[in-house]
Amino acid sequence: MNIQDELAKLHEFYGTEELHPDLLPYLEKVDDMPMLRHPLVYFVPFSDMQSKHANRLYEHRKADVAAALRNGEPHRFVFAHERPYRLAAFQEYLETSVEDVTDSEYWRVLSSIWIDTENYWQNKKDWIDMFQAHRHDRLHFMDMEERMHLAMMDSEFTVYRGATYLDAQRGLSWSLSEERAKWFAKRLHQPGGPPPVVVEGAVRRGDVIGLLESRGEEEIVALPWNVVINKIGELE
Repeated sequence: MNIQDELAKLHEFYGTEELHPDLLPYLEKVDDMPMLRHPLVYFVPFSDMQSKHANRLYEHRKADVAAALRNGEPHRFVFAHERPYRLAAFQEYLETSVEDVTDSEYWRVLSSIWIDTENYWQNKKDWIDMFQAHRHDRLHFMDMEERMHLAMMDSEFTVYRGATYLDAQRGLSWSLSEERAKWFAKRLHQPGGPPPVVVEGAVRRGDVIGLLESRGEEEIVALPWNVVINKIGELE
């Protein structure tokens, strides 16, 4: 591809044009930084030169969402949305789809959203509601290897969680690794804020929603009240 072709391709995607009316309500400024935060199109920061690309992306994803809903494809529907909105998108799909989502598919899609999320604490209540759904086949929240590893664990075992604020000491995400919990505690610590801590707890295997290993975190997902806290230690 020569430079003229590359410039033509850039011009196809980037350029100033009037933003789609559906996107305008989601254009805002935070600390003088323009942001476009729509469930299907997310640009932080946002500039006028991205408006053409944003419009094309919106039209493409809107069509993808409609096709996924029409064809009964929950995973496709969810992941046509931007990351912060995927759990809400799954809830919307469950409410509006004419195709029933099987229990095993429910847990597979929920697991995919969880593994990809970076802000579960912002909608913790919704996650708890989804985890408490009256759905069978919860083992499908894990892959086959993860199921086997969980099945080989003791009936009750120790888990760890890195935290700072008191209300974060009871969460949904724990680790089998104390070192990993320490890493998270230090990462989350803000200068001048509460000291980072590692919470040690115990959970029964039967209360575990899932053991997830794809991110290398040896993550244990469990409802907060199913983990008995044994010790909280401050880090230096």
